[in-house]
Amino acid sequence: MITQLYLLKTLSGLHCGVGEGKNDIDRPTARDPVTGYPQAPGSSFRGVLREHYFNKDKILARRVFGPASADVMIDDPASSVSIGDARLVCLPVRTNQGTFAYLTSPVALAFFADDLRRTGADSARLGSLAPPKDKSLLAGGGTRPQIAVTSNTALRNGVDPVLLEEFDLIVNNDWGTVADNWAKAIVDLWGNCPAFCKELFCPRFAIVCDDVFDFLCETALPVVTRNSVDASGIVKDKALWTEEIVSSEAIFSGLLHAEPSRSADVSQRLTAAEVMEFMTTKAPRELQLGGKASVGRGVLSLCFPKPLPAPFTGSP
Repeated sequence: MITQLYLLKTLSGLHCGVGEGKNDIDRPTARDPVTGYPQAPGSSFRGVLREHYFNKDKILARRVFGPASADVMIDDPASSVSIGDARLVCLPVRTNQGTFAYLTSPVALAFFADDLRRTGADSARLGSLAPPKDKSLLAGGGTRPQIAVTSNTALRNGVDPVLLEEFDLIVNNDWGTVADNWAKAIVDLWGNCPAFCKELFCPRFAIVCDDVFDFLCETALPVVTRNSVDASGIVKDKALWTEEIVSSEAIFSGLLHAEPSRSADVSQRLTAAEVMEFMTTKAPRELQLGGKASVGRGVLSLCFPKPLPAPFTGSP
């Protein structure tokens, strides 16, 4: 089996529905059941990719994904690709300076580092990306949260605190190098993807403690109020509802696994490497995921990055 990292970046608000909510949000977005962070379910992502590949090359796509549901025969092979859920890496959060931050946390980075390790990242590079200990981002071991920012940050002015939504955070200089290393690593992974701007990303990348990140994942997502109208343009009775979305500029990561195809005809089988090559070379640059496509929701940029290389140590 071959494992490949994939990255998603929201280019518009994303709503992957999970049915009716139980609290004040009628239609919440999908969340990881363990961390509670927003996520893009692998099942939804797989369906969108499957349709794209069948439109590109139906014969080869059938050998990789298995047949379309309407064409299933008793001896048809199962799919040879498995797509995991896309987990949150960076959440866009409004700030008092720099407009917004690409925010992450030690737990989110630990999950991301594990994905990088499983896909062949250089061990020396991973060593430089050890996430800060969560308690080290609390001032003096107390309860006031701190924030780790990059050396060229746009989120502060001199000694001023950083304001994230309703949080007043002080800068932790001890973890500035880790923030720089992570920002550079993420830039390296995205490469020359036209939907990713390193000049926008690096000055706004920041790390906060898990408790702050958890709170913002719960409360800082936009909630849109929607309604329905009838054919004459009149708002229907009791048609008002609220819908939670992940705003644009969020970054997710996940894993794609490829195995040899299982066609009954041996001559039609593909190796795991051939399956992965098909998935990565014919992938869409952009795709639409989740609901409300007619109003521009769910437009994502997709990237299949190369394994993270060793840190650069030579002369510039």
